[in-house]
Amino acid sequence: DLERRFGAFEAALAARLREADTAADAAPQEVLHRWGDQERRLNDALVDKRAAVHAALLDCIDTPSAVKRLEQLIRAANSYMGEVPQPQRGATLLHAVARYYRRVMGAFGVETALDAAGAAGSADSATPLQLTEAVSSFRDTVRSIAIEAKRSGGEGAGLADEVLRVCDALRDESLPALGVRIEDRPSGVAQFAIDEPQRVLAEAARRREAAAQAE
Repeated sequence: DLERRFGAFEAALAARLREADTAADAAPQEVLHRWGDQERRLNDALVDKRAAVHAALLDCIDTPSAVKRLEQLIRAANSYMGEVPQPQRGATLLHAVARYYRRVMGAFGVETALDAAGAAGSADSATPLQLTEAVSSFRDTVRSIAIEAKRSGGEGAGLADEVLRVCDALRDESLPALGVRIEDRPSGVAQFAIDEPQRVLAEAARRREAAAQAE
């Protein structure tokens, strides 16, 4: 449904931007990229859909039309991320898409996964999305250290295996019960989202079953 499609987009874009930021920190000299056809298409979609959403909202606040145009922008961004796997490429453009999407959804009173990196919901508390991002980021760090220790071998390899097992249990058992979905990515920066616990638990159960059948 529409809510799930929007949620999946938010999770994918948030993860892509975190990957881009991580890559930029590791290799700042490689940040700039020349635009290609894919970037120009996405930029054209952003300009066009931004104008269309604005026109729809001026037309007696035609929310259905505005949401439809926003969904078209989402499809364009998803297509771009699928065609261009390099996280740093198009990062500035994707940040522009994220800012615009967040602004429109905020005007509708909707919090998104893209808000997780922003300010806390109040002066002394964080939002669920911010807490989820903190847990996911901590897990990414611990997991990357364990993977590197396992590759290096030596006395720490056994402990690394146990740490990776605990990371998997957090992803597959503890967090799904709270409605938190975490998907590991090759870059080492996980994608996360918040959903209904029953749905996330069912997905985790299907993954375990598929893994058991593959053994």
